[in-house]
Amino acid sequence: MYYNLYAFNETNISANAPLVIWLEGGPGCSSMWDSFEALGPVQVLGSENNFTFVRNNYTWNKLAHLLFIDQPAGTGFSVQNGLNVSTTWQAAEMFNIFLARFYQLFPMLQNKGLYIFGESYGGKYVPVFTYTLLQNKTFSNQVKILGAGVGNPWSDPIAQARTYSTFGYVTGLIDQRGRDILNSNETTIFEKIANQEWWQATYLADQIIHDLTDMAGDITMYDYREYDPYYGEYIDWLNTPEAQSFLGIPPTEYDDCNSDVSDDFYGDNCQSVAWVFPELLKQIPFIFYQGQDDPLCDYEGVMNFINELNWPKIKEFRKSKRVPWKLTNGTIAGLAKSYSNLTMLLIFKAGHMVPWNQPRSAYEMLYNFMNNISFVSNQ
Repeated sequence: MYYNLYAFNETNISANAPLVIWLEGGPGCSSMWDSFEALGPVQVLGSENNFTFVRNNYTWNKLAHLLFIDQPAGTGFSVQNGLNVSTTWQAAEMFNIFLARFYQLFPMLQNKGLYIFGESYGGKYVPVFTYTLLQNKTFSNQVKILGAGVGNPWSDPIAQARTYSTFGYVTGLIDQRGRDILNSNETTIFEKIANQEWWQATYLADQIIHDLTDMAGDITMYDYREYDPYYGEYIDWLNTPEAQSFLGIPPTEYDDCNSDVSDDFYGDNCQSVAWVFPELLKQIPFIFYQGQDDPLCDYEGVMNFINELNWPKIKEFRKSKRVPWKLTNGTIAGLAKSYSNLTMLLIFKAGHMVPWNQPRSAYEMLYNFMNNISFVSNQ
């Protein structure tokens, strides 16, 4: 697997700080987007032969050693070499092998502690990968997992795929006719999932989000406030010989999201991993964070699956009060709800990619989470 590793705060890899791993979703989308656009210490601007590089004031690298991984095989700069991964659990096996080798290369990080974060399909990767690592006694005896989190997760399709119609309607994106059309398709998805007809369920789920964005005037599926598709300058840069030589990559064509990997995961897409979260919450703190304006993995669907978790403390979580969450400058950045090891944070003015839309909010969220600072007290 290809990866970018940044030493804590541009110091050295032996610095006393934990390691944060970032896993982009897709499936098949590269973590280089986050490395050079959202979370890494340097952002790429410009185009063609006129690229500029600026410091990221809210890089997560100021809080930890930061590792971005292109996975599963075939994603970004990671090559397949005949290895086709088609399920989250297969990807977890590959991730376990990668981390074992990674810590052999960087043994100084073993006793620093580990956090695992991601977004979107990371809502499957993060819990499953973390669960398999906690089950791996050899690994867990050497590396302490301190916590994990996902943004705008796709984790439990049977709960999440039934909310496009109501979310679209209450936000004014669609009218009653559109709501009824989408609701009919949601019912069919529920039936397909119940019958374990995974490919058909995934096809319908894809169709619903495209129908929703079309009905809403061709908005982007990542943020209902936006119409123009996103294209980052870093993509052009990563396809230059200079960038690939600098990164130690043989000449290749970089693709931000690999459609072949996505197709390989088609049968995995609508399978739930909700049962994994209660197992994690027994052992580590976990944070969900959600961009308010995301139609792809909308707030209602995410809350549905969280509130239905088979976790002994879920009733107390549901009863807990949701309160405004303030940044250190006093700005109300969102709304927080927390009980025991579970925190849910709604971020204002953000879509599917919270760290890109609201970098300061994402940075302070991680700071609070890593330092055990409550999101719901002192309001």
